[in-house]
Amino acid sequence: MSGADLFFGRAPLAGGVPCVTCHTLNAGERVSIGPNLAGIGLRAGDRVPGLSAQAYLERSIQVHDEFVVPGYQAGIVRAVVGDDYGNLLPNEQIAALVDFLLHQQAEEVADGGVVAF
Repeated sequence: MSGADLFFGRAPLAGGVPCVTCHTLNAGERVSIGPNLAGIGLRAGDRVPGLSAQAYLERSIQVHDEFVVPGYQAGIVRAVVGDDYGNLLPNEQIAALVDFLLHQQAEEVADGGVVAF
C-alpha cells in the first residue's frame, strides 16, 4: 500500500481516520484541524534544528503533539483516534507516509483522489 493511499483514505489506516481528514496538500487551502502539508517535503528539514526532514516527519506522525505548528491545537489526534499513531500504525505504514510526504515538493498535489467523510 502506498503512502498516498493511506493519506487519502483509499487504504485502511489504523484508527480509521486518514490524514486527509485533518490535513490538505493543496496550497492556499486551510483545514481547521491540522496544518496544510503542501510542499512539506521542502520545509520539513527546517522545522526543528538538528532533525532531518525524514526524522521530523516520522516523529510528527508517531507523536502528533511533539511538534505542534503555531495556530493549531495539541491533543486532537488522541481525541479523534484514541492514541498516537506511533502506537497504532505498523512501521511500514509510517515509512510509506513519510516517503509520500517527503515527495511533496510542489505547492499543490496532483492526486486529488480524496475519499469523502
